[in-house]
Amino acid sequence: MRQYFAFLSILLLLTMQTTLAQDETFKLTLKILKTDTVPQKRLMSSGEWQSFQSKSTTLQTLEGIARIQKPALVFLGLKDPLAYFSNEAGSKQVQYIDVGLKLDYTVGKHKGLYAIEIRPEYSVLDPTTGVPDRSSCFITETSFPIARGQTAIISRVSGKFCQPAFKALFPETDFGPKDGLFFTVTLE
Repeated sequence: MRQYFAFLSILLLLTMQTTLAQDETFKLTLKILKTDTVPQKRLMSSGEWQSFQSKSTTLQTLEGIARIQKPALVFLGLKDPLAYFSNEAGSKQVQYIDVGLKLDYTVGKHKGLYAIEIRPEYSVLDPTTGVPDRSSCFITETSFPIARGQTAIISRVSGKFCQPAFKALFPETDFGPKDGLFFTVTLE
C-alpha cells in the first residue's frame, strides 16, 4: 500500500513539474527605435543591446506577458470609428479600426530555446483628416529562436521611399536620410 502511494506521489510530482514548466511566464518588450546605425547581429546579448540602444532614439515601447504556447495580444491605442456607405447593405456602416501599437505574439519552446511568433502593427490617424489611414500602417510578421535575456531585431525599415511613412507614423520626430526604424523584442 505504501509503495502504491509513493508511486502516486511521484507521479503527481512529475505531473506538477511538467505543468509548471508549460506555464512558464515571460515579459516581452517591443521597442521601435530610430537610428542610422546598423547592428552586426540580429540576436544581441544584454551588453550588445545596451550599446545599440545608446546609439538610438526610442520612439515607442510596449510590454506584455507571455506563457508557453498561449497566444497573447497587447494593444496600446484607440478603436477609431470609420463610417462608410455599403452598397450591399444599402446603408451607412461603421467599422472600428485599431489606431496605435498592437502586438500579437506566441512563445514556444524547442530544444532549450524559446521560439517567438510575433506580429507587431503600428498605425496612426491621417494628420489632415483625423481619419484612420491604413496607408500609414506598418505590419511585420516573423518567427525566430531566442534565449531569455536576449534582444532580437524583428525588422528594419529604411530608405528614402520610407521617409513619408516615417513622418506619418511619428510626426514629431526628425528623420535624417540614413535613419531607419528598427523593431526589436526582448524576452525576459
